[in-house]
Amino acid sequence: FKQLTGRSRINDFNDYNSTSDATAEAFGDGTGLGPQGDDLYRLYFGFGWRQVAWNQEVVANIAKRVLNEVQGDMQPCLSAAEVEAAIWDLVRQAQVSWKVNKPRPVVGANGEERMEDGSEAAARQNQYALHCEQRLKINGCKKTKYEGRKIGIVELREAPSQQDPVAKRKWEMMEEVNEALGTEGQSSEESDREPGKRLSNHAYPLKVTRPFD
Repeated sequence: FKQLTGRSRINDFNDYNSTSDATAEAFGDGTGLGPQGDDLYRLYFGFGWRQVAWNQEVVANIAKRVLNEVQGDMQPCLSAAEVEAAIWDLVRQAQVSWKVNKPRPVVGANGEERMEDGSEAAARQNQYALHCEQRLKINGCKKTKYEGRKIGIVELREAPSQQDPVAKRKWEMMEEVNEALGTEGQSSEESDREPGKRLSNHAYPLKVTRPFD
C-alpha cells in the first residue's frame, strides 16, 4: 500500500496529491475517465471518499496488484474481498492523516459557519501530531511490558527453586495468560519500571503473592 501510494508511513499523507473533486465526480456520474495510467492507484480523500466510485475502483486495483504479486505456494488464503477490506482500513488511516492540515468548517462566535484560518488548522495539526506521538509511546510501553513479562515468566519457570509441580504449573498458567493478553492486553502505564532486582535480559520478576490452585 505504501509503495503504490508513494508514502513512507501510513500517517504521512498530509501532502498527498489526492484525486480532484471534479475528476472523482466525473467518473462517478459517467462523464469522465476512471483510474488509469499514473492515476491507477491514486486515492480520493475529499467529501464522501468512502462511497465514491473512484475509490472503489482504486481499492480494487490495489487488491488485484497485491494478489498478482503473490505467486505459487505463497498465495494468501484470502479472497479479493478480504484483501480489499484490509486495504480500506489503510485508506481510512491515510485519509485521517491527509485531512489534518486541511481547513475545516467551524462555527464562529456569531453562530455562523466559516472555514478555519491557517493558524487554527496548524494548531489542530500540532495536536494531532502530539496524539500520534503519545499513541506511539503507549504502544511501545505495552510491547516492552509484554516482552519483559514473557522473558521473566520463562526464567522463573525454569529457575531451580520453581521445579516442584505446583510452582511449574503456576508459571505455565501465567505464561498462558500473558500470551492470551498479548501486546494490546498490557497496561499502558509505566508500572513495571519499579526499583528492584532484575533477572537476566533486563526482565523484572513478576510479583506473585499466592500460587494458582
